[in-house]
Amino acid sequence: MREHPIGIGFAHAKVVLFGEHAVLYGVAAAAIPVKQLTMQVTASLSAADDECWVTFAGPGALPAVDPRRRADAPMRVLVSNTLAALGSRHRGVNLVVDCGIPQARGLGSSAAGARAVVLALADLLDRHIEPQVCHYLIQSSEQAVHGKSSGVDAAAVAASRPILFRDGVATDLAWGVDALVVIADSGVAASTQDAVGQLRRRFEQHPGRQAEFVDRALRIVRTATDGLARGDLDAVGRAFTRNHELLRDVELSSAALDALVDSAVAAGSPGAKLTGGGLGGCVLALARDLPQASEIAMAFRRAGATSTWTVAPGRVLSLPEFDGSRP
Repeated sequence: MREHPIGIGFAHAKVVLFGEHAVLYGVAAAAIPVKQLTMQVTASLSAADDECWVTFAGPGALPAVDPRRRADAPMRVLVSNTLAALGSRHRGVNLVVDCGIPQARGLGSSAAGARAVVLALADLLDRHIEPQVCHYLIQSSEQAVHGKSSGVDAAAVAASRPILFRDGVATDLAWGVDALVVIADSGVAASTQDAVGQLRRRFEQHPGRQAEFVDRALRIVRTATDGLARGDLDAVGRAFTRNHELLRDVELSSAALDALVDSAVAAGSPGAKLTGGGLGGCVLALARDLPQASEIAMAFRRAGATSTWTVAPGRVLSLPEFDGSRP
């Protein structure tokens, strides 16, 4: 094995279809990859043994990271842990993060960034990294960034197909519907950590609410997964709507998100909901075909969405997954 002048790592975005928040309480969650939104990290070794400099570029760019600032500690820890896992004695690296995933929108930008960093360092050092080790490193980074984290994002940004995630394990999600998913960005940044903490405090202040939330979420997940397996798009759509109502009832939605969901339903979507932590971020809607997806995307725009993307989850099954390694 020999070191390369630079290493390159890629990862893609994701959206949660159903089960967000509930996955932290033992309920399964489903997610799909969003491969048109990507994160690329380019890595090189630094002359300074203990320095880790990060420069952000692209539409999701953030200010350059000063490694001496406490706020940047999770990135330094991720780099240090990854280098150790790869058996490297190096500690100083330069990273350029080309971010094509909007930040703080529930699209998995932090998990995708962590995965791209891990793969870039593995490529730089010409080392193979096992998928389980890669997942552990990403999940450890997610815990540092968000606090309590289920692991669904770490799994979904590495997935090449729809997944069902429960108790730390991702399996293939049966996808029997010929449908599209239209995603809309509300343009409002939101913190997953804040949303998780808000829901936890709500449960602490109102005994019995957690059990009610989990019970409703379980029934939604069962309906949705059964509908997907049977090819019943209307059943899946109804489950989407109930999932949004569940999250709205615990005050994780907002007027902007509700307006986007309502606009999609008015445009003919079988079902729409917020996705991710809530309080802001994105919503998604089901579409029966491409013309309807276009109508829903236009409705989203009229309702205030800043960006939209259309995903065909059933088609990603045939797309190869690039793991960041050199041919």
